Amino acid sequence: MDVVTPLYILILMGAASIVALFVLWVSGLFLSRPSDHAIQGQALPSDAFFLFQDDRLADMDIGADGSMEDLQSWEGFRTAIGAQFPDLPNSLADLPEDLEVRLPAIGAAQGARLICHRQGATTRLRLTLENAPTAWDILNNATAHHHRTNLIKALHDAPNAVCVTDSAGRATWHNPEWASLPSVVANIAMEESGADESNAVPARRITDPDTSRAFELRIAAHDTGSSLFVSEITGLVRAENAQRKFVQTLTKTFANLTTGLAVFDRNQELALFNPALLELTALPAPFLTARPHVMSFFDSLRDRQVMPEPRNYAKWRKHILDMIESASDGLYQENWALPSGLTYRITGRPHPDGAVAFLIEDITDEMSIKRRFRAQLDLRQLVLDEMDDAITVFDSRNLLMFCNQRCADLLGIDPDSSFADFSVADIIKAYTDTPLGHADWGEVEARLASDMGGMKEKFLLRGSAGQVIECRVRSLSGGTKMLQVRPMATSTEPSRTAERA
Repeated sequence: MDVVTPLYILILMGAASIVALFVLWVSGLFLSRPSDHAIQGQALPSDAFFLFQDDRLADMDIGADGSMEDLQSWEGFRTAIGAQFPDLPNSLADLPEDLEVRLPAIGAAQGARLICHRQGATTRLRLTLENAPTAWDILNNATAHHHRTNLIKALHDAPNAVCVTDSAGRATWHNPEWASLPSVVANIAMEESGADESNAVPARRITDPDTSRAFELRIAAHDTGSSLFVSEITGLVRAENAQRKFVQTLTKTFANLTTGLAVFDRNQELALFNPALLELTALPAPFLTARPHVMSFFDSLRDRQVMPEPRNYAKWRKHILDMIESASDGLYQENWALPSGLTYRITGRPHPDGAVAFLIEDITDEMSIKRRFRAQLDLRQLVLDEMDDAITVFDSRNLLMFCNQRCADLLGIDPDSSFADFSVADIIKAYTDTPLGHADWGEVEARLASDMGGMKEKFLLRGSAGQVIECRVRSLSGGTKMLQVRPMATSTEPSRTAERA
């Protein structure tokens, strides 16, 4: 009798286990996925199965719990995997009947196959891999899934509205912000996504007529449809409108100015000018609208004799550069006497961001008036200087405004070259120090220092040498007063007479 040893028992048990596992494996091959007998080939555990009635999903087995709403119709199914399977038909009815069709995947899903078999209105699909996935494939797919999940979360929480459409322009997914859009805006966006690609615009502004809210639509087209992005830009549109109105107001103001305006940007190119600049410089409009450089601008002014002709061109260009630099600091102002007889005032002013503005003003009339006024003053001064009487005029503060040459010679003073102001007391003291001798000037000084209006008085004073001095005090306009002094050759008793106006 043979002895059954423990080692023999263990060997028998191991053989029995191997046989059992083999039987279970063979049974699994014949019993798994009874609904897929119409599709040839061995099914893998990772395969996914779909059963369609017409173009509607009737059942599926994807090896995991849950549902995929995007796959409930053939259109949604084709949109979801169309990028990897570009040969999918528009409808399952386009598949040949009772004939297995194998569609290869491209791109990242290369190596996968979609096996299709249609029998009448029933179509069975099996998504399988030609080769079993490796550990790298599993890790790569998991990473890609995590990445896609993060992207979906980001789009879901995006502050602007996002919607994904299929090739027919139907929405397949959108985030919560899309649902909050005004219906008019959402409808226009959907119409744009279904428009012909040649007529579509990259960006379009849409205004809700009920609320006047403004939105910007951007469309990103792809193989299976489009992605729509809608952002509210109401604040931006209002700011642009306000800026546009401000610019229009400035433009109208500049257009009505008689002063020529030329604004050069930080690159020293002409950025803005007004019509008066054309009239004053006679520069052609096409030249100005071509945004000339500042040196070209002044070169053209020189060529048209709208600025003084320089004796040395190199020094002149340096002068222009210095002028621009001075204008950048707000320091430049100059009068140009032109060969035509006109006089222009050129003023440079700094602008933000390194820009500089030049103002060109025709001051010919102003200079003519000044010259005529100066000529009149010179003539009046000449007349006063020819008089024998010494004449002094005081302002309302009792300070000397001017005197004639006879007074200056008599008193030995030159008010125009003196830094100090002469008061009534200073002039009276100067008279007492003259060869006329000392006299009682007290009442004359008091009358000149008073604020009495309509005053017209005459005084006769006797000097220390017995010479008689005739003094006339008159009040003029604006609180001014005039003292007229005339030494008399005759010697009489000193007396005083007063004449009031």
